[in-house]
Amino acid sequence: MKKEFDVFYFSSTHWDREWYQDFQGFRYRLINMVDALVDLFDKDENYKTFHFDGQTVVLEDYCEISPEKKERLKELIKDRKLLIGPWYVMPDEFLVSGESLIRNLMIGHKIANEWGTEAWKYGYICDIFGHTAQMPQIFKGFDINYSLLGRGTTETDPKFFRWQAPDGTEVLNYKLYEEGGYGNFKQLVYDVCEDKSVDNPEIEQKIKEYIDMELARSEEPIIVLMDGLDHALACENTTAYIRKIAELYPEARVHHVDLCEQGKLLENYRDKLPVIKGELNKTAHFRYGYLHLITNTLSSYYTLKKENDKCQNILEKKVEPICAFAQIDGKPLKRRYVDLAYKFLIRNHPHDSICGCSIDQVHKDMEYRFDQTKDICKELVFDYVWNNTPKRAEKDESQESVLTFFNTLPYAVEKTVTVGLPFKQSFKKRYAEPFGYEDINCFRIKDYQGNDIPYQVIDIKRNYVDRYFEHRAEQVDMHTVTMKINVPACGKAEYKIVEAETPAVRYMSRLKNGQNWVENDFIRMTILNNGSIEIFDKKTNRTYTQLGNLVDDGEIGDGWYHANPVNDSAVYSRNENCIIEKVENGPSRCVFKVTRKLTVPKELTWDRFGKRRSDETVELKFVSYVGLSEENRSVDIKMEYDNIAKDHRLRLIMPTGITEEKYFSGQAFCCCERKTGIDMATQDWRETDQYEKSTNGIVGKRNSDGTGIAFVAAEGIKECSAYADEEGTINITLSRSFANTVSTNGGTRCQLNQVLSYEYTFVPLDEDVKYSDLVKVQDMMACPVIDKFVTVDGAAEINPPKSYISVEGRDVLVSIIKPAENQDENAIVVRVYNASETDTCGKINITREITSADMVNLNEEFIEKADCDGHSVCFDLPAWRISTFKLYLK
Repeated sequence: MKKEFDVFYFSSTHWDREWYQDFQGFRYRLINMVDALVDLFDKDENYKTFHFDGQTVVLEDYCEISPEKKERLKELIKDRKLLIGPWYVMPDEFLVSGESLIRNLMIGHKIANEWGTEAWKYGYICDIFGHTAQMPQIFKGFDINYSLLGRGTTETDPKFFRWQAPDGTEVLNYKLYEEGGYGNFKQLVYDVCEDKSVDNPEIEQKIKEYIDMELARSEEPIIVLMDGLDHALACENTTAYIRKIAELYPEARVHHVDLCEQGKLLENYRDKLPVIKGELNKTAHFRYGYLHLITNTLSSYYTLKKENDKCQNILEKKVEPICAFAQIDGKPLKRRYVDLAYKFLIRNHPHDSICGCSIDQVHKDMEYRFDQTKDICKELVFDYVWNNTPKRAEKDESQESVLTFFNTLPYAVEKTVTVGLPFKQSFKKRYAEPFGYEDINCFRIKDYQGNDIPYQVIDIKRNYVDRYFEHRAEQVDMHTVTMKINVPACGKAEYKIVEAETPAVRYMSRLKNGQNWVENDFIRMTILNNGSIEIFDKKTNRTYTQLGNLVDDGEIGDGWYHANPVNDSAVYSRNENCIIEKVENGPSRCVFKVTRKLTVPKELTWDRFGKRRSDETVELKFVSYVGLSEENRSVDIKMEYDNIAKDHRLRLIMPTGITEEKYFSGQAFCCCERKTGIDMATQDWRETDQYEKSTNGIVGKRNSDGTGIAFVAAEGIKECSAYADEEGTINITLSRSFANTVSTNGGTRCQLNQVLSYEYTFVPLDEDVKYSDLVKVQDMMACPVIDKFVTVDGAAEINPPKSYISVEGRDVLVSIIKPAENQDENAIVVRVYNASETDTCGKINITREITSADMVNLNEEFIEKADCDGHSVCFDLPAWRISTFKLYLK
């Protein structure tokens, strides 16, 4: 008797919302596809179920054009014939934040509920270009126990495995067949036969070949047949094929059901399944492979990656906390604005959109959505700040002002900042040294205790137009100053600005510095003749040199892949001369302006011999502002250049001087350790191992004693390379300019011929500097304090610093602070995670009294009661664990 087995026929389509066509082009096809699907359900009562690619955005797109069909769709969804969710859109995992992945799933679940059903509880990530380590934990946070993926694995990996996150959370995973991918049955059976009828002997033979192959792939007697390839219509012959399979294999139980049933059946074999841990980023192995990893989407369209990070940061680190503060004060902001901003943002997260591998129009549309997200956030922030600072004086004779700083990060910020002070032009006290060459307002800055805060004026703009509220604007004398501030966690601090009593205000102390160097108590930074940086770490007595050199090479690839021409040249900045200017030299900060030039080929040329970098060259001019503040153990850099070259890749070089075979790189809720170099055994694979790997902007190397150096970028940097060379080099990809776009004759926007800007820092490491500390450095770059200057009537009265929320705990990081999603005006959600491999504990403190607290899942559903004592919640946090708490306020 033959061994029994189960066949799960998976009906779906993989629907890219935009890619080689723009959104409207694909939607035109979507309408036809959905109409045909509804007709198929109506005429074939045996057609049981259709999985809508794990997405819900398609419902919104469809109903905008065909609202009259909504009720019929709703019936199919309620009857679980049409399965929707768990996603809003199918994103890329490496290029978006952990909170964006969570919000994406939350929106998907919410829309499913609005359509009268539960979201499909399946981790469907069929076409994402590699997978982050914490994805199993994110899925489990939505009660999703099963997943399906292909890219990032090879056919040498098991068909079924337990995919485990760093904290030990796991989901049962089905690995796609490498040749056919997520359309295996369609590609290897249906599409290869001209006659699609079930009675065609060729179809019968192909079915048998495929099922026999699938049976041989694993010991578990479970098979998944998938017919959902890109933008595919529902297969009209599905029920006939299911009958044919049952006829050919009487020992098989053939199902046309929710694929979750396959996962439930697989539970019986859990203990026998192998465990695969962490991120999945293997390249495609076999020559027939379909599931390419497609690495270099990480560096396509730097500008889009940067805008996405900006939007994520302002939503997650400014707007959501501000909404929580307003709720604590009993003055909630309109939550629907936040929901709308998230929808604009996450509609840019489909993998072919955020990956930068689509046509020009797609990426043009993305810029509009990013702009809408930022505009909404700007208004919410302004509303809160305007209503939480002193009332503005309208009389010109007012001379005293209040400068308020808002810190939306969950830890205190003590740092040197640069801020603009829009003085009324009627400000009376001025001085001009030594003999009246330039007027400067004469003022002092005081903290709430009356202490004098030293500052340096670094810029003055006369007749500057300040639009301070709605249509109201005035011309001011904008004084830009650098000063050191101290603002509590999730709180604000006020400073008084008053006319000086003396004819001039002088703060003559300076950081110790010279023509090309500066030092504080922690490090000494020197700018070398080629414009690179040298850092001496006083704590560890280690020197890191030649940091930040540049290398430019040729690019003949596209949005998916980087490729050098055979006839290539790499141009290095190492021997270039630079111009060094000291532009800021104050009591707590020193800044140098460094200008260097790199002469590179203008573009690719084609002649009768082939492709090559042109003999004609252009000069790329890089301007960097390199600064050190008295409190920092790192050097901060802002760099920009006008990218007038084409068909090239630009990388920044960080020689660590460390020969250890491992390096670390951050990603959502995790820091991954990887081997340096590449796997030489892949040289005959379909897709060789790549030096380029993902990063969230944090990458570095350590010695065995914990010393080392890290690169931390504020926004936009997603690709790094670590080499097994004597210098321990790590390269960071800054930009790729290419001409090829999918299914077109070439694009122009993808060349990125515009001014490109970057903000990053080099951080020396020792055993006390942890990954969580680097994340905080990144947070402070990406989410600076908010400042508001207000001239007031009469004497300026200022309040002591105020904190709404703080979070304690070594290696405890806050992912988000926000109002609860259930519209409960007395509930705040705080999500934390342990950014280390060691168990820890923590504490959430809040100024308003807490009546109770719950631990909830990522969808904010109750798990268990949390330990609450009135104004704080204590918790234990295992290694790499993500935990979410819902606090009910009195």
